[in-house]
Amino acid sequence: ATNDSGETVTQIWLQNVDSTSRPLTGLESSSWMPNWSPNGREMVFVSDRNGLPEVHLMDVKTGAAHSLGVQGGSPTISERYLARNSAVGNRTKLFVAPRDGSAPAVDFGIAAGFSTISPNEEQIAFLGPMGDTIVIANIDGSNHRDLVVGTNSSFIDEHLLVFQREDVLPWEIWVYSLETKKSSPLAVGSYPSTTRDGWVIFSDGGWFAIRPDGTEKTQILPYEQNRGAVRVFGPISDPRPVEP
Repeated sequence: ATNDSGETVTQIWLQNVDSTSRPLTGLESSSWMPNWSPNGREMVFVSDRNGLPEVHLMDVKTGAAHSLGVQGGSPTISERYLARNSAVGNRTKLFVAPRDGSAPAVDFGIAAGFSTISPNEEQIAFLGPMGDTIVIANIDGSNHRDLVVGTNSSFIDEHLLVFQREDVLPWEIWVYSLETKKSSPLAVGSYPSTTRDGWVIFSDGGWFAIRPDGTEKTQILPYEQNRGAVRVFGPISDPRPVEP
């Protein structure tokens, strides 16, 4: 979008499953990389409204937002933690710190893209330095280990992780079990995310919801109403069935 000064800026919009939408950020500065909190009431995002790309927190209902005082990108927030990527020299690293500032940020090493924090806030998964392998670690930075080849991971619960495979065509959504250390295909699609009531959301032209066991596949946003990248939170109410 273009503001009154003729500058091109990036906005964050909220799109409902009934296709209605509204802007969450204004035109005075650019805002990008939004990510929902687990409770669905807050959103963390990056904005240069203070001159530098800082991580901000918004109350989605009121639209009130404030800087969290740290620079970075690809932020992820849980009830107790804030994770963000930040440039260190010519590398991008993942840092995780308590939201209340009670402890310094832990350096998780080279990372890419959004991370995902487990619902019990004991583990974090993120894209490793090569950009094709999901790495998992304890939230305190210990026990780093490669998990599975894939991208765009999101915790379903403490034991299951959904992720995207880009080594196959068309791209596929898979589920990885931390208990059995095995993965299985879920659906053809891309950009998976999860809701707090157990749905996996993904794109396959339009946007769909599906249960982790592959049942109840539901279309929530048709292709012709898809207005761009979507990061989804739940619960989903009154989903529309997929046309046979």
